[in-house]
Amino acid sequence: MLIRAFMGANGVHFGGWINFFLGLPVHLLFPQSQGFDTMRTRQPLSCFFAKTKPQSVVPRSNRAQWCLTCRPSSFLLLLLLALGGCNSGPKSEPFNPTASPAVESQGKDSTFAKGASSSSATPESPDLNNQATAAKRTEFTDIADIPTQASITALNRLGVFDNSGAEFKPYETLTRGEYITWMFKANNAISSEENRIRLDPTFKLEFTDIAPDHPAYKSVQALASAGFAVGYEEKTFKPDQPITREEMIALKVGLDSRTTYAPLQGIVLNYTDFDQIDRRYTGYFGADGNLGYGNVSRAFGNIKTLKPKQPAKRFEAAATLAAVNYKTVEQALERQENAT
Repeated sequence: MLIRAFMGANGVHFGGWINFFLGLPVHLLFPQSQGFDTMRTRQPLSCFFAKTKPQSVVPRSNRAQWCLTCRPSSFLLLLLLALGGCNSGPKSEPFNPTASPAVESQGKDSTFAKGASSSSATPESPDLNNQATAAKRTEFTDIADIPTQASITALNRLGVFDNSGAEFKPYETLTRGEYITWMFKANNAISSEENRIRLDPTFKLEFTDIAPDHPAYKSVQALASAGFAVGYEEKTFKPDQPITREEMIALKVGLDSRTTYAPLQGIVLNYTDFDQIDRRYTGYFGADGNLGYGNVSRAFGNIKTLKPKQPAKRFEAAATLAAVNYKTVEQALERQENAT
């Protein structure tokens, strides 16, 4: 029965024998010439094969410090057991560093429990839910000669523009409502998650000239709720009025910097028609150049005359949206492609 207790289906279990022998009284395993009252101190490995016994002894009170020492006969007994048991028993599979570890089932309070989510909700934005299929959007056919063609194509793939047709109409003007909608979509497509702007259907707009069913209403509402200055002092927004160059730059720099700027005092920017810029917007033009946002240069190129009251063209407006707060549309496309 004793032998059977240490036998397995495949042979001797070495661990069982060791546990058995370690449980025996010390004096039965390693009888000493000086009796049970003394035990040997730790000796070098050479003592196992020495003909003479080590001389140093320890008193009975230090038995807790006992370590294995033996006569040659005792050592040989353990050695034979080791040799007989090392190769027995079931074989384990070799370690595979590429194998995935098994995942244990989690309790109901675990973050991996069924129904649990490990990521926060994506901020809502109109027409941005189709970004996964952005590569399938219709390519514009009328921008081949536009210097900002690459930016327009990239923004189109991110779902910023209304893609109802194959024409972008780059030289046409756009309304304030259209630009706000583009800006809202571009911000949420390009910016990191913490800088995205959420819709706020419960926010009550103070503007008296934009109805809830207007195409730009949700975007204007979201930006106003987030604290951006997008309207006029008389509590109007004028959504269907063409946006001017100075208004466009002021709105975009305010989005980039997440702040408002006071009018410049005693500073004249390097435009021949600087005196024609509405005083309210001069601080935004100063910030665009000093802080390196680059909206003016992307939209209009290297210019000396700004023409601030002139309505902005669609290709110029798209150029301002090619970067938001130093993050580019190309980076956003790369991030999207990696995610898919």
